[in-house]
Amino acid sequence: MRLAGLVCAALLAAVPARAKSVVGESLEWLAVSRLEIGEYKLVEAKDRADPGARWTQRRFLLKRKSRIKGDPPKNVGFARSVALKTPKPGRGRRFLVFFDHHGGVDFVIDLERPGDTAPWERAFGLDFSEIRGRRNILKTLKRRIAYHEETRWPAVDRQRYVNGKPGSGYIKDEVPFNSEAHDKLFGGSSVYLVVPADSFREKELLDAVRDSETAVRARAAWRLANYHNARTETVLRELLSDPGTRVMTTRVDGNTRERVVYPVRQAAYRALTAMGVRVEKPSGYDAALEDSFLE
Repeated sequence: MRLAGLVCAALLAAVPARAKSVVGESLEWLAVSRLEIGEYKLVEAKDRADPGARWTQRRFLLKRKSRIKGDPPKNVGFARSVALKTPKPGRGRRFLVFFDHHGGVDFVIDLERPGDTAPWERAFGLDFSEIRGRRNILKTLKRRIAYHEETRWPAVDRQRYVNGKPGSGYIKDEVPFNSEAHDKLFGGSSVYLVVPADSFREKELLDAVRDSETAVRARAAWRLANYHNARTETVLRELLSDPGTRVMTTRVDGNTRERVVYPVRQAAYRALTAMGVRVEKPSGYDAALEDSFLE
């Protein structure tokens, strides 16, 4: 999916009565998931706003300065809705542009004033800090690209980067309250940051499936789908009989209905099937339980 659009909707709707969760993307995830990335210089920025408006549709025209990954176009244009008081960037301003699999502009980082194009368009690191400065951002980006090209890890869905499916090469981490990522992305509710499913996370997840909390075990089981080997398969098979439960409440035709679900069993089953392992559905499997409760 186009994650930028999802985050935009969440941020614009972030009022107390309608607070929504926000999902951001780390710079390392952008590096491995996008096929084309380039550094660009601003040729022109034009505003289009109605009289008395507080927001303007700002149109950016850019010219490529250098290729970073793939073969991004030489010239590109895109638009962002920005506050009218946001200073208009001068000619020559540098931008880092990430393209989707259709060749469209998907994510942009203003290398001089990150966040001016959109609040979520910043370079966040794996530690939830904001990476600042053109040199540091490009160094982190190129290092991750080189590592991914060498190891081919993790494998990602090139068309729907954050697709809600286990084993898709990413982990959606909950962002700590006292972090820069939380401060910049907060929309009134939970904040998540998508990061690559790096190999060092496997041990962390294997420990987490022994946690006393059902929700922690379920998330860990789901995420283990990124690490298909004999050990993880054995652990996931064991979790198909996990005793942890959760009571789900739904309303049907005005009536409240409660049902008991087994999140860890469900997550383990979904992880195993994502790995290509054929197993029977565990006892208590609930087809109505959405994957979003497990991810």
